[in-house]
Amino acid sequence: MRTSPTSYRPAVVIPAYRRAEALSKLLRSVNEAEYPEEGCTLIISLEGGVDEVVVQVAEEFQFNHGEKEIVRHSEKLGLKSHIYTSAGYSQEFGSVIVLEDDLIVSPAYYFYAVRALQAYEHAESIAGIALYAQRFNETAQLPFEPMPSYYAGYFMMLACSWGQAWTAGQWSSYQKWREESSVPLQINDHRIPQNIRNWPGESWKREFNYYLAETERTIFYPYKSVSTNSSHYGGENMSGTGSLFEVPLVCLPHGIDSLTFPESDEALISYDMYMEANGSYVEKMTGIKRDQITLDLYGMKPEELLMNKSQFVTSNITENPIMGFPLIVKPMEENLKYPVKSNSEAFFSLVRSGNAKHIRTKKSCYISIAQYYTYNRTDTKKFIVQNLKQSLKNKL
Repeated sequence: MRTSPTSYRPAVVIPAYRRAEALSKLLRSVNEAEYPEEGCTLIISLEGGVDEVVVQVAEEFQFNHGEKEIVRHSEKLGLKSHIYTSAGYSQEFGSVIVLEDDLIVSPAYYFYAVRALQAYEHAESIAGIALYAQRFNETAQLPFEPMPSYYAGYFMMLACSWGQAWTAGQWSSYQKWREESSVPLQINDHRIPQNIRNWPGESWKREFNYYLAETERTIFYPYKSVSTNSSHYGGENMSGTGSLFEVPLVCLPHGIDSLTFPESDEALISYDMYMEANGSYVEKMTGIKRDQITLDLYGMKPEELLMNKSQFVTSNITENPIMGFPLIVKPMEENLKYPVKSNSEAFFSLVRSGNAKHIRTKKSCYISIAQYYTYNRTDTKKFIVQNLKQSLKNKL
């Protein structure tokens, strides 16, 4: 190992295959970032059968902040094995930052990763560090907005592939689990959303999410993103997403040293794999112990999962609610502080599991939440007409 755990200088590893233009833009952003005086090692890992234009981009790139290594694999690894090989450099360097080739990074990304790695190097409940700030719930296909705080970020039981970092210990814990466990081809675990269970076996995130659920570990996510996904470059699972996963980047590294990272055992703000709040803040809002309640504000959790807790809050339709809450303030969980007097005013319902009957999907739920999250008037004639025209154009 080239560095001690307390003085992290993570290697930056970029697995690349076919996207030459995307790789070029990523490398430019990597070069424009700021690094410690001693620099770092950049490794460009080329998949077997790589396009020669990608090789040319890698070879011509001049890294200004340390050593550049090009590793050209003779055989095709496949996406999962390539990511695992890239993350494995954590054992040599003490830590690693893995950047897939369709990303762009902030000038602050390296210093942020170092701070976060140091903050959670001894926290067994943390499985890794995300550089990407989530703004979209892929399970619900709706926006996501985490509860704000003065901390640098929050915890979520969801793997990140758009800029991630691991200490040697975090990655070796995962590898040890893989050696001792097996991920079934058909995952029937309701803790994991159906869309994730449907991902192909070649998806490393499917396997890593199963690990998070089995070990009850989480990923630390930033409120302000230091990486973004350029999904318009395409990919196996990114067709037609356009700029959906593009997020604003922190433009300067200044202030990174003053960031405060929450204690992992505190978990005031944390989320499960459905991107539903499950931290101690839920207990503060509802007065119900966090191990006795589950939130289903997006209305995506299966009934079997809801019944695992004594009470739940859902946006779906169910009989015998104890209490109702509106959909007014942001983010969504903040509405639980404002119970309404009648069911006709309620968007969310608090229900005792033992009394829950006939849980049905609220058909208007998707549109209501989409409108709630937008900062645009979607009910105007101008918006409706132009959106319809654009939708028709996209289908032609």
